Amino acid sequence: GEAFVAELRAQRLEQPQADYAAHAQALTQACDAGCGVACYEGAHAIWESRESKRLLQTACTLGEAGACDSAETEAEALQQHCGEGRLEACQLLLSKGGEGQAALWAQVESSGSQACEALDARGCAAAAWARCAGAGTCDEQALAAADKATLLVPSPAHRQLLALVQCYDGQTEAADATLAQACSAGSSDDCERRCEALPQERSALVRGDERALWQGFVGIIDLQGGDVASWYPTLSSLDRTELARFAKLIETFTPPLSEAGAQAKVPAGLAEQYPVLVEALRRSPQTDAKKIKYWFGRIPQMTDEQRNNLADSLRNHWWMMPGEGTITPHAFVDLARGAALAGL
Repeated sequence: GEAFVAELRAQRLEQPQADYAAHAQALTQACDAGCGVACYEGAHAIWESRESKRLLQTACTLGEAGACDSAETEAEALQQHCGEGRLEACQLLLSKGGEGQAALWAQVESSGSQACEALDARGCAAAAWARCAGAGTCDEQALAAADKATLLVPSPAHRQLLALVQCYDGQTEAADATLAQACSAGSSDDCERRCEALPQERSALVRGDERALWQGFVGIIDLQGGDVASWYPTLSSLDRTELARFAKLIETFTPPLSEAGAQAKVPAGLAEQYPVLVEALRRSPQTDAKKIKYWFGRIPQMTDEQRNNLADSLRNHWWMMPGEGTITPHAFVDLARGAALAGL
């Protein structure tokens, strides 16, 4: 079974333009003939949800241990399985949120990279996503892994992943071309997306009618503190409903413009260059019109350290704790990042 799957993988890499339906059919037929390895491979090589689930269940029944982890599996067992390189186990742990996210993402990248060397498309995709969204490093290494995943299994999810990594690596035209390919292959949502540059050297896959929303996100997201630069790949992967949910959530955690802030005249170019400080000053309940005007004039003359200290000071004025049943924007992104891994 393993030799059969290895041969199919090698054929995909050597002939990526070959009929993919024939590749998927070969896996399905081998699975139906009782090959558990082919079932497990097919579960991640076929992106029709119902068929993918059927193959995964069959793989588990036929003794493929990696296919048997589920939400009911105890956390201790999942930790052990994740450490053994089972990506399903790692994903299930990440979907629960909580502490230890960085270590889990490092494990996903390591396990995914090893699997990718054996031409496992899901391993390649997991390594790319862990590096880009988990660690915030959308570099050539992440790009190579995403590209290989797409060659091996040209699913809509893998094409979107490749476009996303290309976008964050500064390859705008390549990202748009990949989105166009995904659109032609039937991914209607990708027909509306484009790779666009945002203030503060951020990038995102943006739908045309959500451009203003993204422009407003930049300063507000950075106001949350912490490593928010790595949020953007995850947010780019969200569908319309989830992005709207995030927008509502972050609005809850960010104070409205103060009366003085709403009336303040922002000097030309200042918001584009220092969106975090401009947003923080306009929303600080303890900063009057005179102070806002003063700081608007001072910001360009300050050192980076002074600007960071000012942002931290202003943030401390209005940070709110979540109400019962409410998750923070940080927790939302952590959960969404893990959910995206499950879809690769």
